[in-house]
Amino acid sequence: MRRLSASFALTLFLLVVTAGQDRKTVTVGNATASRGQKVTGTIEVPPGVDAGLSIPVAVVHGTMPGPVLALVAGSHGTEYTSIIALEKLIAMLDPAKISGTVIIVPLINIQSFEQKVPHVNPVDKKSMNRFYPGKMDGSQTERASYLITKQVVEQCDHLIDLHGGDLDESLRPYSYWTRTGNEKQDQISREMVLAFGLDHIIISTERPKDPQASRYLENTATTRGKPSITAEAGYAGTVETDDLNALINGCLSVMRYLKMLPGQVSMVERPVWLEKVVTLASEQTGMFYPVVRRGTYVEQGMKVGYVTDYVGKVIFEARAPVAGVVLYVCAVPSMTKGATIANIGVIASPQQAQTRFAYHFGGTVSESDGRALPRMNVCVIPAERPINGRIPCMKTADNGSFDITVNDIPDKYKVCASTKESPFILSPNNDPSHRVVCSASIALPERDDSRKVDLKFEAVQQP
Repeated sequence: MRRLSASFALTLFLLVVTAGQDRKTVTVGNATASRGQKVTGTIEVPPGVDAGLSIPVAVVHGTMPGPVLALVAGSHGTEYTSIIALEKLIAMLDPAKISGTVIIVPLINIQSFEQKVPHVNPVDKKSMNRFYPGKMDGSQTERASYLITKQVVEQCDHLIDLHGGDLDESLRPYSYWTRTGNEKQDQISREMVLAFGLDHIIISTERPKDPQASRYLENTATTRGKPSITAEAGYAGTVETDDLNALINGCLSVMRYLKMLPGQVSMVERPVWLEKVVTLASEQTGMFYPVVRRGTYVEQGMKVGYVTDYVGKVIFEARAPVAGVVLYVCAVPSMTKGATIANIGVIASPQQAQTRFAYHFGGTVSESDGRALPRMNVCVIPAERPINGRIPCMKTADNGSFDITVNDIPDKYKVCASTKESPFILSPNNDPSHRVVCSASIALPERDDSRKVDLKFEAVQQP
């Protein structure tokens, strides 16, 4: 038996989308920002079958390279809290402190805002969050959607679409996380939505998969491989401080998660995951009276409100079709047949809320003089819980390299190397013929693209 003094170097690669943006200038519409600049301008939507439109935009191009994050609001021009939040963020962001670039579009639906028209663009009576990726030979909404797709979505690495309760919607704050089936993309977007900080999160799985029929703004980014989220706060035409701060602080927290701003990220620790949203619609036209508030938890069959005719006779009792939380309830008496009375979020089971993510570990094992150590056994194991089931291991190649993919790794782990087969199922301490050396407990990095851990140990070469 020959004893070798050896060193072991491991590099961990998280499977994440890396922005790697190092552009000297960024142009959106007629706004061009050089490094260290904040520039405002407009995205000019030319006239077509109807009038043209000037959409305000700000480009904050940080002094250091990093991701490009798009922040968009005002697809519905009377969701005021989200619009004001981005207006304030434009003033708050300092390019000298930013790594990367922030594209901010605070208000898309100008005519809705100016005319106080909820839900749609009054120019063509279309929702400005239903016609993506748009087209240049369509109406104003479609032309605007096309230019936002080209100018904003295609230039960004991540997107946050801000919304809230419209004039007739009493809404509690919540966000959307789209599960695409792409593990690395879903991991990042999931961490973005937890970093944003709203504690009720809808798991979205049924939105269109075709990038050419993406329909929604956030889904337009998502179907193009860009981890993105939607967040909602604000209700019924109000701009409350708590709602405003939730959206502003949420955007800043995601920027910290993306390493665009310095500082610690505080993730939601116990989110309420919602598997779907069920709409309760009115069966009659008349006056609506709610009996629950936004955020109320209801049982199936529980009375949510009622509708009367115009002389006070009850003509419809609205009862919850499912158990869940009232995400929003109609905020005004006006009610028509088929209109939404309330949206109810159904609580997800623990199994539905769980996700599987893959991590990739690559590295080499070598002697202290740099010579490769082939056929070493390298394994990734949990650091703080018993080992159950199969442990991901592999032998190093002739050049000492290894490459291990692990699903559902815990928050803390160790990487171990040994000269013996399956050393972590056996008890290495009771077998003097080999040594097992492990790294210290390592926490998963929040967003580091790589992390190196150096281990020094004595490897035992069998005779």
